[in-house]
Amino acid sequence: MKRALFGMTAVEVSLEENFPNSVSRDRVPVGGLLLPDEDGNYHHRNLSAVISCDWFDTLNRQDQGKRLHCLVLHNWTGEPLPEKAFGLFPQIIWNQSGQDAWEPEQTTNANRVAKFTPDGEIECRDYTPDTAW
Repeated sequence: MKRALFGMTAVEVSLEENFPNSVSRDRVPVGGLLLPDEDGNYHHRNLSAVISCDWFDTLNRQDQGKRLHCLVLHNWTGEPLPEKAFGLFPQIIWNQSGQDAWEPEQTTNANRVAKFTPDGEIECRDYTPDTAW
C-alpha cells in the first residue's frame, strides 16, 4: 500500500533528502498516487489519508477470536486529519523538513492490533506470532 501511494516504502522515503521532489518518475515503476506529476502538480489534495484494515483470527488458543490491525497512511499534501483520531493504531504522518520536502514518521509499533472485549471496550497490544494474544 505504501508503494501504491508514495511510490516507495516509508523506509525508502526516509533515505531521500528532498522527498517527494527528489523522486524521479523513472525510479517509480508502479504506484506513487500521491507523488507530484511531471509538472510538479499534486492531484489528490482532497485525500487526507488511506486506512488499511485487516481482521484476522488470533493464534492464541487461550483467548480465541478476531483481532484488528489497521495502518493509517496520511497524505502530506492533503487536508490533515488529527493524529489523535486514529491514535490506537499505527500511522505514517509527515513532518515538513524543508520547502516542499517531507519526512515520514511512524507513530507507534506497526504490530499494534486491537480486540473488542466482552464489555464493549477496545484493548490494544503489540502482536507477533510469538506473542499472540
